[in-house]
Amino acid sequence: THFESSGTVTGYTGPSYADFLPCDFDGEDIEDVLQNVRNALRDLELKLDVENGVRVYFSGSKGFHVLLDAELFGGWVPSPSLADDLKNLSLKVMGDYSGFDPSIYDKNRLLRVPNTINVKSGLFKVPLSIDEVLTLDIGQIKELAKTQREMDYPAWGDCLESSGLQEIWNQVCYGTETITKKRVDVSGIWQRGLKEGDG
Repeated sequence: THFESSGTVTGYTGPSYADFLPCDFDGEDIEDVLQNVRNALRDLELKLDVENGVRVYFSGSKGFHVLLDAELFGGWVPSPSLADDLKNLSLKVMGDYSGFDPSIYDKNRLLRVPNTINVKSGLFKVPLSIDEVLTLDIGQIKELAKTQREMDYPAWGDCLESSGLQEIWNQVCYGTETITKKRVDVSGIWQRGLKEGDG
């Protein structure tokens, strides 16, 4: 409605929503960035019991986008403050990893759409399985990004809540770890546990 009346998203101050927490990793040393993404993924699994609900994309240039399903945190609702809340959340979850960029969290910013090309590099933003992120080198990943590709990810919300991530979200919202939210009864495993070609 704002865009239709003004012709721009500039100045919009109403509620916003996202199905996921986007986390942007980039830097001049792409191999170092890749290693930090790997460290973050391993820590999500080992320290926060995250078994699914994570999508990873190579940006087509000098970074990676790690998307964490909102349901991992217990979910959230549209809010005028959601962009700021997600920035605070991302700093608590990813702030210790080199290459993490917390500057993307404003209400009107767009992330590059998957399978669109980066004109500077000539590479596409492409989805990667967790196994590919953990095992392929940057040359192999760039080779995959020369063409568009698809990944059959589960729908957003189709994952198990992480009690560790829920506690972090409660700290951001309420300053407490005692708020509880409904758990979704959906089983899942890391993509690297699936055969090649599965999402």
